Amino acid sequence: MNRNMLSRRVLSRWFGLCSILATLLCGGMGASLLSACGSDDEPVLMQIESGSDARPTWPDSIDFNFYELVMCVEVQLQDTLQSYASQADLMFATIGGACRGVASPQQVNGQWLFPLIVASNEDGVSVSLSYYCDRLHRIFTTEWTTFDATVSPTGTTAIYKPEFVK
Repeated sequence: MNRNMLSRRVLSRWFGLCSILATLLCGGMGASLLSACGSDDEPVLMQIESGSDARPTWPDSIDFNFYELVMCVEVQLQDTLQSYASQADLMFATIGGACRGVASPQQVNGQWLFPLIVASNEDGVSVSLSYYCDRLHRIFTTEWTTFDATVSPTGTTAIYKPEFVK
């Protein structure tokens, strides 16, 4: 047996043990567990607990007639959240606590993307980004960017992939 096959077998058993351990430790607590690879490719057990957040009551769309500026971006969920995503999820941007952009997900090549348009009347204001996960009943929020209608939030045409779960 060569070294690569042995490594795969050991890794496979490790993930199996992690799965059993997760079931024993978190069974009945409403917690979901994910396995991810760390920087040194060692398996890392990450727990994402279900919550009790209600679906946000933000409007389905923003009336852009009230705003002078818009900023467009494609937002992709980080890998940790991809397996929990569903068509019932929402992505929304807020400025000063006011909802300035809402997007429903679209599945493209097996990944969930949110085409988001954010509206504002001025550049230079802070924008927060929130993701509502229907399966987990949780809202994840991160400070995102400073609003600038002249450039994409990523600085390029690349898809933005925020880190909601650290």
